[in-house]
Amino acid sequence: MQDTSQENLEKQVLAYALEKSVILTEDGLESLKTQENFKKIIDYFAEDTSKAVVTAQDVHAVKDNEKQTTLTPGKTRVEKTSFRPAAKDIESQLTIHEKTDVTGKSRGEGKKEDFIRYFNNRYEQLAKILKNRSSLGSIKELDRLNRVPPNKDTTLIAMVSGKRRTKNNHMLIEIEDPTGSAAALVLEKNNDIAEQILLDDVIAIKGRMIGSGGLLLVNEVFWPDIPFRKGNRSEEEVLAAFTSDLHIGSKLFMKDKFNTMIKWLNNDCGSKKSREMVGKIKYLFIAGDLVDGIGIFPGQEKELETPDIYRQYEEFESYIKELPEHIEIIIGPGNHDAVRVADPQPAVPKEFLKELYGFKNIHMVGSPVTVTTHGVKTIMYHGTSLDPVIAEFPDASYEKPTKAMREMLKRRNLSLTYGNKPITMEETDYLSISDVPDILLMGHVHKNDYEMYHGTFMMNVGTWQLKTPLQEKMNFDPTPGIVPVLDLKSFKLTEINFNKALAKTD
Repeated sequence: MQDTSQENLEKQVLAYALEKSVILTEDGLESLKTQENFKKIIDYFAEDTSKAVVTAQDVHAVKDNEKQTTLTPGKTRVEKTSFRPAAKDIESQLTIHEKTDVTGKSRGEGKKEDFIRYFNNRYEQLAKILKNRSSLGSIKELDRLNRVPPNKDTTLIAMVSGKRRTKNNHMLIEIEDPTGSAAALVLEKNNDIAEQILLDDVIAIKGRMIGSGGLLLVNEVFWPDIPFRKGNRSEEEVLAAFTSDLHIGSKLFMKDKFNTMIKWLNNDCGSKKSREMVGKIKYLFIAGDLVDGIGIFPGQEKELETPDIYRQYEEFESYIKELPEHIEIIIGPGNHDAVRVADPQPAVPKEFLKELYGFKNIHMVGSPVTVTTHGVKTIMYHGTSLDPVIAEFPDASYEKPTKAMREMLKRRNLSLTYGNKPITMEETDYLSISDVPDILLMGHVHKNDYEMYHGTFMMNVGTWQLKTPLQEKMNFDPTPGIVPVLDLKSFKLTEINFNKALAKTD
C-alpha cells in the first residue's frame, strides 16, 4: 500500500509541475513528495522565472525560509520571512509642493479678466527668469521703444501675440508687454530663428531700431530656458519607479503583465538580482490615465471591457492596495480620468478612489505637480500638450517625445500655445516652470523615451495598453509593459520589461 501511495503522490507532483511548466530534477521530485503543501511550492517556482530547473536544495530553501499566506481568494503570495526590503528601513523624504498643484484651488471661470490675469502671470514668471540673465544687459519696456534712436541697438522682453510672413518672406511678429505693444521683423536670412518663435512665447529680443516708426529689426532671440547644471542627487542609494497610462477598463489593458509588476514590487517574482533592486524602491510615480474612462472618444464603448467608470477605479484600487506600504505612491490624473480635460488638472476625486485616500503612503495629486523625493525634484505632468508640440516641431515625434519635452524646458512652460489644448485660466499659470526640475516626467503618448537636457532628466514612460486601433492607423508602435527604475543617487536607469521573463531583464 505504501508503494502505491508514493506512486500516486509522485504522479500528482509531476502532473502539477507539468501543468505549471516547472521542471524538476530527480532529487527535487523526491523532496517535493515529502511536502504536504507541494502545490504552493510549485506555484512559487512557476512565478520565479530565474529557476530553469528546480532541485531539492531549492525546495528546502523555500520550505525553510518562506511561509505561505493567502493574498486574496484564488491568489496566493509567498512572503519571505528572511527578506526585508532595504527601502523599508529608509525614512521617507517626500515633499509635495502644494503651490504647484491646482487641486482645491481652481478659480478660473473663463471670463475676460481671467484670461488677462492668466497671461500676465505667465509673462511675469518667465520675464523674471530672463531679467536675471546678466548677458542681456539693460531691458527696455515697449512703451519706451519709440525713444530709442534709429539704428540704435536695444533689448526687450515681450510675449508673442502674432506672427505672419511678409511678401518678401520675412517674419513679422507682434509683441506685447504690460506697458504696450510693438512690431519686430525677422529677416528671411534668419529663418531658423523665425521658425522657432511660437505664439505666446515669452522671449528676450536683441535688435536694432529701423527708422522712426518703432519697428525693431531682430538680431537675436533668447528663451527663458533652463541653465546648464548638475541636478540634485540623493545622498543615499534609493530607487524610484515610474509608470503611466494603465487604461484599466480597456479590452487592451495588459492585466496579466500588470499583475506580474504588482507581484514583482511585492518581491514575489524575479531573479535574485531583480529582487535586490525591488527592495530598494522607495517611490512609485503613476502619471495619469489610471483608467480608460467613458466617452473619451467616439466609439470607445466598443473597446471597453468594463463600461462603468466606478468599476474601472475599483479595479485600479484593488491593484494599488496590494503594493507594499513602505513604497510611497504618487498618483496623478490624465485626460482619460474622471477630472476636467483642461490643464491644469486636479487630483482624481475621492468619490472614485475612496479607499486609497485613506492610505498614508498614497498621495493623490494634480497634473502638473512638483514632488521632491530624497532631494530630487520631479515635475510630473501627464503630457496631453505633447500632441500640439509634436505637431509644431519637425524633429519631435511620437517615437521621440523627449524632443517635444526639450522645447517645453527651453520655453519653461508645459503648454506652449494657447488654443491648441484646453487650458483653464487660473490665477497662477501652473504650467510655467519657475523652478528647474531634476526630472521631467510625462506619459500620454505610450512611448518609453529618455534624454538628459541641461542637467534635467527627461523621462517619458510607456503604457499598460496594447496597440490601439488609432495607433494602428498611425503606424505607431507603443512600448507597453516597460517600467523604468531610477537610482536617485547615481541616476542610473534600469528598464524592467514585463513582456519578458524577469531573469532576462536583470
